[in-house]
Amino acid sequence: MSVLRALVVSFNHTLIKKIDENYEQSIIIPVNYNSNQSFSPSLFDDNQLLPGQSRIDYKIHQGFTLNEEILIKNALEIIANRLFKPEILQNMYNICGTSGELLGARVWSRSQLGNDKNYHGMYDLLRFQLMCLKIKSENDQCPTIHIYPMYEKNETQAEGTVGCISCISHGSTFSIEGNFQVKLNRYNLDALNKNVENLVYWAGTIVHEMLHNLGHKHKNNDYSNQWQINIFENCFIYNGNYSI
Repeated sequence: MSVLRALVVSFNHTLIKKIDENYEQSIIIPVNYNSNQSFSPSLFDDNQLLPGQSRIDYKIHQGFTLNEEILIKNALEIIANRLFKPEILQNMYNICGTSGELLGARVWSRSQLGNDKNYHGMYDLLRFQLMCLKIKSENDQCPTIHIYPMYEKNETQAEGTVGCISCISHGSTFSIEGNFQVKLNRYNLDALNKNVENLVYWAGTIVHEMLHNLGHKHKNNDYSNQWQINIFENCFIYNGNYSI
């Protein structure tokens, strides 16, 4: 049985409630939050979103150690504070322009974005998807990020099902179907290393798999800057200051 808990981030304040091994959680962040700010424990009322805040829900499934859960939670906190920063997306487009997009089967047609004059092709899909997710998060309707454990003695860091979540254009409105599904390989999950660089690395890894969930791909085992999904991950890790 899962226990619902919430983490509210408001500048330097967090709320943490006791959990079990398999739990749901929400992160609420100010849109203009400074990701370099430190956190300190504090009780905070998270029943309602304040103006300018976003909410991201996630569920860590059973099979991780407590230290691994803590690392994942902190990585997801970084995601909540960075994912919708416009300078990260712009950093990606400054590097790859209109190239590097590779989508799963029927991802583009399902988005119905080809009929939307505000967007200009498949390379623009990620901009649309992040816009949809940001609006939903500000209205407490963001799809849940499900985090599952896996254990394989190889270099695989994580896995994400391609195209399991869809952002669909309906002209002046949109809808989102599905939830995020990310597997993290416990064999490579260094839960003893609490330095910031490690947390940002795992946050970037989760974001990479979330983009797979949204339908973005790269060639097998090709993590080069040829592909939009890889460039976005690096721009996210470098907080909008990535260069090649």
